[in-house]
Amino acid sequence: MPTRFQPLSPITDSKRPEGFTIIEMLVSTVILAVLVGLLLSILNAGTAMWTRGTSKIQAFQEARAAYEAMTRKISQATLNIYWGYDTNSTGEPTGYRRKSELQFVSGPAATVLGAPALRTHAIFFQSPLGYTTNASLRPLQSLLVAAGYFLEFGTDSSERPGFLGGSTTERWRSRLRELWQPSESLTIYGGTPNATLPASWYSTNSTARLAENVIALVIRPRLPQTEDTSGNALLSSGFLYNSAASNTYTATGAGGEVSTGNTLNQLPPVVQVIMVCIDEKSAARVANGSTIPDFGISEWSNLFVDPDKLTDDLRTLEAALVAKSMTYQIFDSLVPIEGAKWSR
Repeated sequence: MPTRFQPLSPITDSKRPEGFTIIEMLVSTVILAVLVGLLLSILNAGTAMWTRGTSKIQAFQEARAAYEAMTRKISQATLNIYWGYDTNSTGEPTGYRRKSELQFVSGPAATVLGAPALRTHAIFFQSPLGYTTNASLRPLQSLLVAAGYFLEFGTDSSERPGFLGGSTTERWRSRLRELWQPSESLTIYGGTPNATLPASWYSTNSTARLAENVIALVIRPRLPQTEDTSGNALLSSGFLYNSAASNTYTATGAGGEVSTGNTLNQLPPVVQVIMVCIDEKSAARVANGSTIPDFGISEWSNLFVDPDKLTDDLRTLEAALVAKSMTYQIFDSLVPIEGAKWSR
């Protein structure tokens, strides 16, 4: 019986293991490097933004605290208004009007303080804040005091700790200062408030530093929105407001009606308070000893003198600060005065 032979299976090569070529590895490495670079760039940008934000918050922490304290106290201003008769030289009544022995003054520092070298605005008023240096009076927490805020450029030599001596360079800066006149030392009652400025009751008092590197302070008395829909009614000449002076204003109300009134012995219902400050690094960079920096503004005397140009003036100041790469902060709010008993 013939032998049958089974055909042999064809001999095949074993399958080559799968893998990446050098070119594929290089392409993958490049793509990975690009992705890592993008992620690092995003991370660095986020970190830098957070650092700048944190630094800015810390840099303006003192200014923010000062601004909040200032606006809070302004909101508590009072005139303690009452109604009484005017009389002529023979004692006969000639009229019946609002009266007050107190005074609210705000506006350009050159007029309010009589000091042209002081920039922008100042404000002075009385408020029941209870400040006293007499220990026996401290339980009376609503005692009437005098307060005020203005800017001053000067050295810090008188405010440095004694142990520093003359070992450090004095720093000339623009500072927000606060006037405090304790209740037992009030001088407002020494004479009848009048339209003449500066008033003697706030011109001879010691002050304290509230914040450094404040370069602008703007105070604008305003009517409530319901009585002045445009927001442009001028309660006095320019920014100047003196409650002891008679001044007639005109405003357009929410219903379109036009009303007139007089500011004599009245508190402004609302005060817009604007404060501009820079950080210490920016201040040190433009410091010029006892000469106050101009921050790129050729004529500071032309800024913040016309309420109708307030927005333009702020833009001018901002543009100058940006041009000099200054780090700055603008605080701006409308402060209602609780004690204003406004009437036309």
